Amino acid sequence: MSKLYIQGQTIGIVGGGHLARMLTLTAHKLGLKVAILDPHEHCQASAVADWHIQGEYHNEVYLMQLNQMSDFIIFEYTSYVESQTLPLLKSLPQGLAVLELAHHRLDERRFLNESAVNIPPFEIVHNLVEVYEALESIGFPCVLKTVRRTHTQDDYFEIKELSDVKNAQHLFKEGPCLLESEIPYSKEIRVSVVSNGEEAPVFFPIVEKKFLTGRLEGYYSNANLLREEQDEVYRIAEILSDSLAVQGILTIKMKINEFGIIYVTGFEPTTLDDGIYSEVACSMSQFEAHIRGLCGWPLPLVTVLGEWLTVPIRQAQYSLAVTQLPFQADWRFLFYGQKRAEFDENSLLGHVLIPAEDRNEAIAKMISSHIWND
Repeated sequence: MSKLYIQGQTIGIVGGGHLARMLTLTAHKLGLKVAILDPHEHCQASAVADWHIQGEYHNEVYLMQLNQMSDFIIFEYTSYVESQTLPLLKSLPQGLAVLELAHHRLDERRFLNESAVNIPPFEIVHNLVEVYEALESIGFPCVLKTVRRTHTQDDYFEIKELSDVKNAQHLFKEGPCLLESEIPYSKEIRVSVVSNGEEAPVFFPIVEKKFLTGRLEGYYSNANLLREEQDEVYRIAEILSDSLAVQGILTIKMKINEFGIIYVTGFEPTTLDDGIYSEVACSMSQFEAHIRGLCGWPLPLVTVLGEWLTVPIRQAQYSLAVTQLPFQADWRFLFYGQKRAEFDENSLLGHVLIPAEDRNEAIAKMISSHIWND
């Protein structure tokens, strides 16, 4: 039986970025307190958390301090803590199994194989010589990934042709890697499922990731899928959530090829950017659902309130986004902090949610705002 947490108790969050900020604001609405662990004095969650322990995520002294003052621990990104440290933490409602799998790509792939879902072909490689050998079966394009997952872009390298291989040597500093085929796909999607550990899980709409203009990526809150594709996506999500005994949220990443074959490319037991849309597009946000599930509270069915496009605001676009506030009455702006000199131009400072019942109209409005000029 799931443990019940109530108002007045404290959630400990490892991480203090924008997702931790959203979780903190939501926890406060539900009557819970929040302590965060983050090395940065002015991290985005520090202004709203009840307590901020300023220290490195992997430092056991700071982790134990967070552990002592919290009733249970969650993670902004699971990679912030080494898997061998997880058993030291007193209460992890999500359970060790899903958190450990989220750390380790090879174990994750093995689990997905055992769950009888399609995954991209891959080979385990230990050096560049083995990469060259594996390319004979994997082919181009492909991606070299470290076995241990991180939340940065430093843990993978895209290989489009033979001459790219020599530039991937740095990944082997972390140990063995996976060489994974880049499946040609027509749609890249995400689906989130939430459980309180007792009742039937609750599903959110299937999200579609798209390139909007140039290198700019965004998320549509309702993917354009055939009914049979939707049914298969939700069937896979239910199988994986049941197998993992999920409590809280599980977001599953998938790709669909031109023949309608669905490949699972990974999963995360945390709230992600692709769930930001739920703040306005659903009767319950993914952040609230995650916390309710972790606390063992009942979960209402999710009602969809419309289709929205989620677009990121980087530091380079912050000033332009602010100037659009008086002119975009139907847009929803989420800001996680102000421009700071210590942030680089690619730092994420917010998101804009644009009504997208008509996708072409949404893109036209986005372009005409000039916020995201390349």
